[in-house]
Amino acid sequence: MRPATLSIILLLFTFCSLAQSQQTAEEFFKRGNVALDSGNNDSAIADYTEAIRLRPEGWGAFNNRGKAHFKKGDYQAAIADQTEALRIRPDYAGAFYERGLVYLKLKRYADALNDCRAAVKFQPAFADALLVCGISLHEKKELPAALVDFDKAVAFAPRNANAFGGRGDVLLDMGNYSAAAESYTRCIELDPKLRRAQYQRGWSNYNLGKYALAIVDYSTAIRLDPTDETMFYYRALSYKELKRRPEAIADLRKALRLDPTFVDAKTELAALTRVKKRR
Repeated sequence: MRPATLSIILLLFTFCSLAQSQQTAEEFFKRGNVALDSGNNDSAIADYTEAIRLRPEGWGAFNNRGKAHFKKGDYQAAIADQTEALRIRPDYAGAFYERGLVYLKLKRYADALNDCRAAVKFQPAFADALLVCGISLHEKKELPAALVDFDKAVAFAPRNANAFGGRGDVLLDMGNYSAAAESYTRCIELDPKLRRAQYQRGWSNYNLGKYALAIVDYSTAIRLDPTDETMFYYRALSYKELKRRPEAIADLRKALRLDPTFVDAKTELAALTRVKKRR
């Protein structure tokens, strides 16, 4: 066999082997995705690790392995994987977002904000990244800036319940109770099981003097979780404003059965029972 022919054969063999490795890496990557979606994080990590071994520059495998680590609560491993994904592909908006989620979980709000700002830079309509920006700014007490990001998030994703809920939280803290209640209402329409939106709208209605509506909201929150003593307490405050003392007293007693150390509930109950005795 002539040297030139041998070189061609070796070159073809190299290309075939590379294609086979890439195909196998893709198969592991896809299998990892199935495991990740089904909640089998350990299997997902194993498959992504094999995909990375076969294709070390596979930024998608690094990012998704980071997701699996995040779901397991291994936050430093998640950050390391997403950082590697960004080293390979510096314009990868998804990796900036995923790492931002980890920073948000760790309450590293400045880092979460920086990463999700970068995600939005590369993908301006990235509503979930804007949502993390809004949450981070809210936690940093930068309310007007947070509202801007939540407004953008709901504009890009008008069916994202969490975006409307986060927007409502900012408006509530700004004292704009009417707009907060409207935002929570939209959130509840999109996802009626978001209990937080129910009781936050209840607090908005309470501050607006709409005590009957507040009672409806707190009652829904209680139905969704009857073990939360604070919902009974706040519903009692609404009953109190409507001069419905028996219902208020009953709710305060329920709150104290759930948490006998609930000081505010004890104080309110003592005040209401004193009034009752005087009568």
